[in-house]
Amino acid sequence: MRCFIAIDLPPPLKNPLIRLLRQNAARSRGLRWSSESQLHVTLKFLGEIDAARVDEIRPLLAAIAAGCPPFPLQLGDLGCFPTPRDPRVLWCGLLDESRGLSDLAGRVELSLAGLGFEPERRPFAAHVTLARVKAPEGGRTVRSVIESQAALAAVSAPVTELTFFESQLSTQGARYRVIDAFRLDGVAPT
Repeated sequence: MRCFIAIDLPPPLKNPLIRLLRQNAARSRGLRWSSESQLHVTLKFLGEIDAARVDEIRPLLAAIAAGCPPFPLQLGDLGCFPTPRDPRVLWCGLLDESRGLSDLAGRVELSLAGLGFEPERRPFAAHVTLARVKAPEGGRTVRSVIESQAALAAVSAPVTELTFFESQLSTQGARYRVIDAFRLDGVAPT
């Protein structure tokens, strides 16, 4: 199983991004746009794991969620990785003023390291992937979308769940299946 831990965006944050995807769908030269169902914030990519590990990971995620209160997130600006000169990914940043998302990502990272998952070497960057560059002309398209896109509305919404996903690859791209979702309630387990 190919798995990851993420925040499935609540509708107030997801809807403006869906509008942006639809408005720019015709600008597909060299890009593969994310599908509307793929809009999420990855906290930890686990890669290929044995199905038996799911039962190890579930209680750990339940405990993390139980100890983490809901927190607000706000849509930020568009940007790209790794650089504007050579973009590979178009993304929308997220404003995490309460540091709730960063805290949750840190808890997930630390807890999964305890199960033997390799810690991420790069610092956590709160973002939602909107498109991936598939051909050289895609870089020009990414730069054009960033330059032409008016700022997204300053939409804020509470995040209330942590989600455990399986990514199923196919010739049509990845499809995500929810393995389990855990409500953030800020109460430590007894």
